[in-house]
Amino acid sequence: QQAHSDVSGRWVQAVLRQGPGGQAALAVEQELSSLLQHMRVPHVVASPTVLPGGIYRVPVWFPQPQAIIDVDVQGDRLASGALGGGAELRRQQLRSTGLRVLTFEASTLGRSSKMQRLRALAEVVAESCPEAADWLASAEGAASARDDSQQRDA
Repeated sequence: QQAHSDVSGRWVQAVLRQGPGGQAALAVEQELSSLLQHMRVPHVVASPTVLPGGIYRVPVWFPQPQAIIDVDVQGDRLASGALGGGAELRRQQLRSTGLRVLTFEASTLGRSSKMQRLRALAEVVAESCPEAADWLASAEGAASARDDSQQRDA
């Protein structure tokens, strides 16, 4: 029973370290990384070390262009659709460290096909990552555009 208590205690500590929404954030990080790998975009996943003091957990970091993806999550937007104060402050602080902040809407991941998700992410990061721009120009990227327009027409 003591061993069981130690295991559950470590599990509780790990969950608390992740903070609120930790499991959802982990799933988003994994999905973004998978999509970026598909496009062959070099990146670092979930790094709190990008910023001095590790004040934010950055879902995806692109070391070479010094850019990060900041994911819009529930609570970042006001009812009007405008960016909330907490999200605006976070992005301002990220920019003040010299990072380029690329924003991505987390809800895009749950309600679209893989090709649509690939295209949406590629469009967000293409300006900072030439590999994503290359993917958009590829046959697969062009097919994703057709898939996207067919979905809208349906």
